[in-house]
Amino acid sequence: MLDAPYDTLELALADASDWCTGQGSRCSMGQQGIAVEVRTDSGSWRTIDYPVSCLSRSSAMAG
Repeated sequence: MLDAPYDTLELALADASDWCTGQGSRCSMGQQGIAVEVRTDSGSWRTIDYPVSCLSRSSAMAG
């Protein structure tokens, strides 16, 4: 389960990439929509990144 707080963006992206190449690889591309959200100083949440392994897999399948 990736819905957990991480100390750094790098740790979150590493877990997301591992999920995409492991358990997530059995999911359809539509179900692999993982994003990293950060909490801003004002307390709101903002989506900032997608792991490269999920996006590159869809590019490889298209070509």
